[in-house]
Amino acid sequence: MDLLGKDYPYSRSSLSGKHALIFGASKGIGAATAKMMACAGADVTICARNQDSLDKLTSELVNLGEGRHNSRVVDLEDLDKLDHVVAEILENLGPVHILINNSGGPPGGPLLDNSVEDFHAPFTRHLHAAHKITKQLAPVMEEQGLSLIHI
Repeated sequence: MDLLGKDYPYSRSSLSGKHALIFGASKGIGAATAKMMACAGADVTICARNQDSLDKLTSELVNLGEGRHNSRVVDLEDLDKLDHVVAEILENLGPVHILINNSGGPPGGPLLDNSVEDFHAPFTRHLHAAHKITKQLAPVMEEQGLSLIHI
């Protein structure tokens, strides 16, 4: 299966030499993004809570692109450990050129069926964790003339 498709605007080497750090990469949008980055030649580091899911995806990435692919177990709700994980990635895997802050949201369904507590963990992942990661990586990325884009 050609993930990039015939109309993909980048070559399989367009991200060669670039390091993409992707959070929430064990499934869904995060996993699909990791696969696309690998196909385009990036070195991809995927992060999520589940080691088995990360191992499975890492083995898929190896078959999709020629970059170096790594994984780290990270719980975006554990803000105290997050700084250490990002620092370890920078120290051992080098600078990050592409940052994808991604994580799961609140439970699906009608808004009024959820309690306020249902939003605490997603709020921590989407706002607090993304802020900590960005704050740690922004100076490193700016030194390289790179910029951050949050979606």
